[in-house]
Amino acid sequence: MFDFGESPIMDWQSMRSFTPMVGSVLVYLFTIFVIIPLFMRNRKAYSLKGFMQCYNIFQVMANFWFSYKIVSIGGSWSVISRYCEPMEKICGDNTIKQLEVVWLAMWLRVIDFIETVVFLLRKKKTQVSFLHVYHHTTTPLFLWAVMKYLFHGHILFMVMLNCCMHTIMYIYYFLSTYESNRQKFYPFKKWITILQMAQILLITLSATQGVLSDCNMKIKCYSIIVFVNGMYNLVLFYNFYKNAYKRSKKE
Repeated sequence: MFDFGESPIMDWQSMRSFTPMVGSVLVYLFTIFVIIPLFMRNRKAYSLKGFMQCYNIFQVMANFWFSYKIVSIGGSWSVISRYCEPMEKICGDNTIKQLEVVWLAMWLRVIDFIETVVFLLRKKKTQVSFLHVYHHTTTPLFLWAVMKYLFHGHILFMVMLNCCMHTIMYIYYFLSTYESNRQKFYPFKKWITILQMAQILLITLSATQGVLSDCNMKIKCYSIIVFVNGMYNLVLFYNFYKNAYKRSKKE
């Protein structure tokens, strides 16, 4: 298998040590659970409409670019049919380019932390659910750990789908910032959640190949971790879907 330790990316500080990534997550948690609540205790909610619109546009452009780059460089679909093969055999000379895109996409998930801060500054505490915080903290940690210790070509497929999903999601968020569009586009929120669950299910099921086929032990370990993480996220998303949409339909 490709030795990710030989990649130039491993010389970057953020991959040599867990401190930058874990530190970012800890700062995020301290900010949303301690700093922001204290700061907003005696303050009115901020609007931040202009900032939200700019942030959503940035997210749409960044996620679209990452998904496009992964597909255009090549190998994002082949890693499914050639699951047990090493990534450098599938991507060839483009292996390092793909690693760089995945690395950048990983840090984009850290930038997603801004979303929670905005919710709290607008005093939308109900949007900061356990699912929201869990998903935002574990996704970058998961990507970092996989890239560091269990790198496998399947991560290209995972990141490509995830960025496609985020592109759709932030287009919806941008359109919903306009009052005239809010009620018009609200029904799509349910379908975005369904697409999120479909994305997680597709990633999870595709990863089972590592266990069911004759792959090496490293790939089997990767597959088990992806499957367990995927199933847990799927349960959380389904629970959110059931509480948010089925209950409102009954009411």
